[in-house]
Amino acid sequence: MPSWFVDFGRVVGGLLVFALCALFASVALVPCYYLFTAVQDHFSMFWAVLSTPFLYLVWGVGYCACCVVFKLLMFYHPHEGEWAIFSWSVVGWGTTGAVTNFANEMFLKHFKGTPMLNIWYRLLGAKIGRRVTINSILIFDWNLIDIGDDVVIGGDAVLMAHSLEGGKMRMRPVRLGKRSMVGGNAKVMPGCVLGEGAVLGASSLMTKGTTIPAHHMWGGVPAKFLKDRALGPAAGAPMNRSSTTAEPAPAVATEAKR
Repeated sequence: MPSWFVDFGRVVGGLLVFALCALFASVALVPCYYLFTAVQDHFSMFWAVLSTPFLYLVWGVGYCACCVVFKLLMFYHPHEGEWAIFSWSVVGWGTTGAVTNFANEMFLKHFKGTPMLNIWYRLLGAKIGRRVTINSILIFDWNLIDIGDDVVIGGDAVLMAHSLEGGKMRMRPVRLGKRSMVGGNAKVMPGCVLGEGAVLGASSLMTKGTTIPAHHMWGGVPAKFLKDRALGPAAGAPMNRSSTTAEPAPAVATEAKR
């Protein structure tokens, strides 16, 4: 395929995404306008101006609702497999991801660690258990994300179920077992599994297809075994006390809750 055609497609795609974001933002402004004018008419301009923080909340919820409806209309339901780059599945992945990223940056980043993020990801298709704490807006490929009960996802951790390889999009599910923990800024790649009670240290990288057994603590780039949290450090396991990659469990837990 000629390079100019690929570049042209990227330009058109970028303009389309910009138009969609502008459209959704405009639609979400409509209830804000009517609420603002209603407060102004019934009270005063002073109270109408004071209502703007509430109107920002209304706008954000309205934009998120547009994203969810758009995903449904696109019939975008990713599943495990692989597709050509120029296919409808990849178009759905790109456009839906772009409009939701706008919601993340303009609105949802202010609600990290709150149940609002859990609701958002559930509406987009992720399976999320009870009492889950999500401190990141960097969770993608929602239909392939399975998060168990009592999981903690640290600040700006990345969960992604897709990879671009050899001109194709490949998707594999990501599963986090009950009471597992992903440290801040850690990255969980496609096909990864965290067992029940497992811990991935802060700023660590789980390479594709990696499984952390139950109650194990892993860390580093790429992530490697550090200790069994149920039994303590394994015999012969490297424990460099001057290194942050082999910190005890309480320190990793503290990082994950930030």
